[in-house]
Amino acid sequence: MLVCALLFAVWLAALYPFLAAMQERNRVQDEVFMPFADLQADFLHNGFGVFILEFHKHSLLSDTNANELLLLNQMPPKYELTLVIDTNAITDASIDTFANLTTVDYLIVGDTVLSAEGFANLEQQLPTETHFKIPTKNGG
Repeated sequence: MLVCALLFAVWLAALYPFLAAMQERNRVQDEVFMPFADLQADFLHNGFGVFILEFHKHSLLSDTNANELLLLNQMPPKYELTLVIDTNAITDASIDTFANLTTVDYLIVGDTVLSAEGFANLEQQLPTETHFKIPTKNGG
């Protein structure tokens, strides 16, 4: 009986960090990402701390509400975040907002109405640790 109790205690000790991490990921999901459901964003995560937030053509993200993206700065930096902006309701007016996103690891800007000057400006203003990608028309 003592052996069973000891094994159970070891099992609980091993399980606790996993449950604590899961609880924190759920909190981040609820507090940081769920508000974007109102903007019809697509949200993905793999359970290991990799999050993807996508705003496609059907989303309601626009220059008038792009500042809501600053909520992403509340995400703990230990997680990886990819932000995909693929809506033509985004123009050069949102560049300052994107430049102030400190927790975005990968920013992918697709079908927007950013000008060439706007893209260059955005790339210059982004935090140095942010990877920036502009997909080409042929998928590159």
